[in-house]
Amino acid sequence: KLFDLSLKNLKLHYFYKKHNMGAQHLTQKEKGILYEDMLRRYQQLQEQVRIIKSKNFEVSDEDQKQINMIEATMKRIYNDTQKLF
Repeated sequence: KLFDLSLKNLKLHYFYKKHNMGAQHLTQKEKGILYEDMLRRYQQLQEQVRIIKSKNFEVSDEDQKQINMIEATMKRIYNDTQKLF
């Protein structure tokens, strides 16, 4: 059942993105579901950055590129959350 709910959240999110729908077309419940999903993904990305940084005292150029890509995704997720409300 948890998988079904997660799949539903993912479908709702991609439908929202695909149709470039504004948040005004979503119910508060749908906005909440999307927000929770975005928050979960944001936290997972934060953890990825933490793991990369914890591998070595100094971050390699390759690691920094990966961190930059992850942080760009985090910024997009954050901006998407702001559009919900």
